[in-house]
Amino acid sequence: MFLKNRESVIATQQAFHTHFKLGCCDTIPTWKTILRWGASFHATGSTLKKKSPGRPQSACTPADVEAVRQSVVQSPQRSARKHAAALRLSDATVIHVLHLDLKFHRYKMAIIQELHAGDWENRVNSCLHILASVPPTVVLLTSDEAHFHLSGCVDKQNFRYWAGTNPKELHKRPLHSERVTVWCAVAEFGVWGPYFFEDSHAVTVTSAHNVEMFIFFIASGVGLCPLHCGHFWPIVPAPDDRGLFPGHIILHHGDIPWSAHSPDLAPCDFFLWGHLKAEVYKH
Repeated sequence: MFLKNRESVIATQQAFHTHFKLGCCDTIPTWKTILRWGASFHATGSTLKKKSPGRPQSACTPADVEAVRQSVVQSPQRSARKHAAALRLSDATVIHVLHLDLKFHRYKMAIIQELHAGDWENRVNSCLHILASVPPTVVLLTSDEAHFHLSGCVDKQNFRYWAGTNPKELHKRPLHSERVTVWCAVAEFGVWGPYFFEDSHAVTVTSAHNVEMFIFFIASGVGLCPLHCGHFWPIVPAPDDRGLFPGHIILHHGDIPWSAHSPDLAPCDFFLWGHLKAEVYKH
């Protein structure tokens, strides 16, 4: 239409108005739009807008690669954005160099307990002290506590919802999840327990609750081994339990000292808690 009217903008607008039977108040293409269409048709043979090439790729030189490498080696915990700001390079250039040129990968850092220089020797000495102090004929009782959540807990790292469109699914959970605290002990004769501290209401487990629990087991005879309490050498978390087992408590600052900064692992952690929770939550 523009070419037929000898590239006249006004004639093209009038022809557009007549061809599409537009009213006096209807919108017609502006002169800038008509000129842009004509230039595009002369250049490409089409009036469609050319596809944008996107952001121009920044030039990456060997000097930039070496600068990024030295910066990352010097400060490996700094983010790529901060490296880019310090080197006065674009974020895309630094990420391109890290992934494609240097073949670096972002590794997730694990957080572990801080250990001191003497912790390893203290652990060995603690084990030797236990072997020398605990008679081979007594029962070594290792106890632990675990929380059983009564409502479903969702792991955000592996929870997904597969669908063609976003269902905007929400998982609601209370601020403080309801749970019960369970105590168990493991010895050579088997498992002693379980014992539930809650009695229809939430409680904070204290040393008094531990003493009450041991008195319940000893007085009622509940358990797999009917031995006198003097034959037990318990490893328990409550220092006020020493009155029930005088001289027999293996604990940090206890009758037999348990070394500081030791792993928070007990025999219950290796099988018992996982087995019990699998049996409970499968229903």
